[in-house]
Amino acid sequence: MKKVNLVARTIIIFMLFVLTLYADETKTQPLKTLKESKAATFIKISDVPASAAQVIVDIKDISKALEEQKEVMEIHTSLHAYIDSMETLLEEPKNKHLETNTVPELLKKENEWNVYLKQFEKWNSVLNNRIDIFEAKQEILKNHAQLWQETSKNAKTLLAPKAIIDQINDVLDRIESLNVSSKKRYDSLLTDSNAINVKILALKELLNRLKETMSMVSNRLLYQNEMPLFTLFKEKSFTPFDYLSTIYQTMHEKMNSFVIYYKDNTTKLYFFAFYALLLSFFVTLFYYKYKKHTLFIYDESYHQKKYFFILRPISNLFILMILINVFMFEDIPQTAKQFQFLFLLIPIFRVAQTLIPKASGKYLYVYALLYFLSLIERYATDASVDARVFSVALAAGLLVFISMLVKNRILDSISNAFILKFIYKIFLLLGILLLLSIGADIYGATLLASRITHSIFIAMYGSILFYVLTVILTGYLVVLLRRRIASSSLLMENFTKSVERNMVLFIRAVMLFWWFLIVSKSLGLFDTLMEFKNEMMALSWMIGSTTISVTSIFDFIMIILLTWFIVKFLNIILEVEVYARFKFARGVPTAITTVLNYTIVISGTFIALSSLGISSQQFTLVFGALGVGIGFGLRNIIANFVSGIIMVFERPIQIGDTIEINSTMGTVDGIGTRSSTIKTFDGSEVIIPNADFISKEITNWTLSDQRRRKTLLFKVAQNADIRKVLKIMEHVVNSHPDVIDDPAPMATFLGFGEYYLEFKLYFWLHENLIMAQSDIAIDIYESLQKEGIAMPIPKQEFLKNETD
Repeated sequence: MKKVNLVARTIIIFMLFVLTLYADETKTQPLKTLKESKAATFIKISDVPASAAQVIVDIKDISKALEEQKEVMEIHTSLHAYIDSMETLLEEPKNKHLETNTVPELLKKENEWNVYLKQFEKWNSVLNNRIDIFEAKQEILKNHAQLWQETSKNAKTLLAPKAIIDQINDVLDRIESLNVSSKKRYDSLLTDSNAINVKILALKELLNRLKETMSMVSNRLLYQNEMPLFTLFKEKSFTPFDYLSTIYQTMHEKMNSFVIYYKDNTTKLYFFAFYALLLSFFVTLFYYKYKKHTLFIYDESYHQKKYFFILRPISNLFILMILINVFMFEDIPQTAKQFQFLFLLIPIFRVAQTLIPKASGKYLYVYALLYFLSLIERYATDASVDARVFSVALAAGLLVFISMLVKNRILDSISNAFILKFIYKIFLLLGILLLLSIGADIYGATLLASRITHSIFIAMYGSILFYVLTVILTGYLVVLLRRRIASSSLLMENFTKSVERNMVLFIRAVMLFWWFLIVSKSLGLFDTLMEFKNEMMALSWMIGSTTISVTSIFDFIMIILLTWFIVKFLNIILEVEVYARFKFARGVPTAITTVLNYTIVISGTFIALSSLGISSQQFTLVFGALGVGIGFGLRNIIANFVSGIIMVFERPIQIGDTIEINSTMGTVDGIGTRSSTIKTFDGSEVIIPNADFISKEITNWTLSDQRRRKTLLFKVAQNADIRKVLKIMEHVVNSHPDVIDDPAPMATFLGFGEYYLEFKLYFWLHENLIMAQSDIAIDIYESLQKEGIAMPIPKQEFLKNETD
């Protein structure tokens, strides 16, 4: 009872102590807050003159920063007229009913509206920057005003001198004056920015509606959207000069939009110019070395046609610059893309000339001309009699061109018979499609005709373009790999051909995929393919409480492949670059490789299973079930697995060791997860479970040393000089290059036989074990014969010969 009372008293005292501390804390807290609330929020009277001088300087700087800028004034002046011109454009009947427009007209409207949008966005960026500056400066003025107002109150309370109060009032007047003068400019900025934002939103909505309309109109292929050509001839006249004039005007408009885009991206242009400069140096250097015959290690490379493209440095430079341009300017408008294709025409076909037979060069230029005309017909004309005639003539010209290729067997230089046969079948299909295009154009289904003709042009041009790109990229890559500088790396020295082959395959795969994307977009199939892909990737199934989707299965496969690639690549790097350069203790490289492989594989497996949606709890259940299985049916497999790990760390045997186990003798060829492979001296391979290496007796002939002691036993006739024989043995064994000096060879006399003298030779070898022993035996025999020392003859044979 006394103990209980003591505990109760202790608890009560402790609680009172805590309450006391809490009470003290609550009492002191308001005092602290009160002190802080009385902190000075004004300038001391003695500091007013110096502070006033500094504030006046700050106000002048702020006033200068808030002055009207020429660029902002120009925007304010031009904005309303620009908005009026845009609204006038949008009031046109065809802009209100977009579905009544043709595809070329919709493309033209898209370019026009994008020009307006880019201009508004550029102006809005300038105005927003000015607004941010105004708001920051106004915040500073507000803080100054509050400080000096409190200072004024404090000065009046303390009856400061009139000069001090006048100085404070002067500062407040300056701040107020600047606030009033800047407010008007700030309001003007907000008004203009608001008007621009309204128009930007309206234009974005219009462009979205235009894209939807263009997609709808472009896919209405199987109907007569124009009058038949012969009927159109009766109603409208053929005016080729007016048509050419329209082409010039439209191309001029597109060129302006092309220039405007690059003017709006000057920062990217500087980076592009830098990369272009590096490329020009790179291409020029290769051209110079090629001309001086110092580019390749072997002279036969100079005569291989696939490297002749290096002799076209300017064309190579243009092609590589356009390739970089595609990746740097991802948001480039369609018009600019078409101008890029135009700029590429000449360099592409100049390089292609070096890769094909000389007689076929004229066909390249014919196709280049046809493709140039197709670009003009598609992006620089509208629907008229002239455009329809031009479209039919273009399809007919392409049909004739393909017929000439087939008739004159231009592509017979292709060595692969399967590819050649496939190309000719494709040409037959293209011919049928072009006939369909001509018929559709004459009938009035111009959308179908245009889609067929221009898709064929793009597919053919894309094939040439990506073939040339593949040749250039793989060519430069192969040259770099084959240069002498590559031999400084052991990896490149040993795996140059493999790396070269894989890199070439990768570039070809990327180019083929890129070509497929462009062709699918030109055919209008890209969106359909993307929708199909998204639908397929969204498919999922419920397995118990786990949801498995196609996306997760794809991720699982990719992670497994990536894990396998990392393991293979890491093994090669370690084997070639690390283990070959540095000396490690026996078995350490195998231990490092095994541990890293297990770590990467196990980690990759966990990540791959996690991508399928398997949680940590499910992992626990799986491994619990595996534990039960291991306890019953998998104990041998696990025993072998654990034994393999023990072998890696204990290192009783290593790859390359000569061992003897279970009456099997040979060289360790590999140590696996479950078993190891021994290659016997007769060429067979024996698979032995890892557990046997731990539980059974093993003879390792090379565990601590690669040296092997050999013995040679032979006999000579009884009348031989023993010391002479020993001297011959020592001379022969010491003169052999494979015999090790330490331990030194030893020639011994074993004793007397019934009709012979017996000798034994001991010597150590490091390699060439079998042949070295054979060579030494032969040399001893020949030396004994040369010195007249005979081999022993059995007594029975000797007596028989004497009797005879």
